[in-house]
Amino acid sequence: MEAIKTKSWEDFERQLKKLRAENGTESSPLLFRGQGNSKWPLTTTLDRRTKNGMTFLSYYNLITGSIGRG
Repeated sequence: MEAIKTKSWEDFERQLKKLRAENGTESSPLLFRGQGNSKWPLTTTLDRRTKNGMTFLSYYNLITGSIGRG
């Protein structure tokens, strides 16, 4: 699969319309990873934090701002 880089939101929308037109449907299943490298695995922040030794409670406190309450 080919990666397409865009420089602006307008350019992204133009490229998206072009891809959809080439695939013949407005609802074709185009995918966007949202990461700079397609080789990086898709994991949640919870997955990444717990692999580094953080407990779920510590993670929850971090994301909710309730450090010191639990």
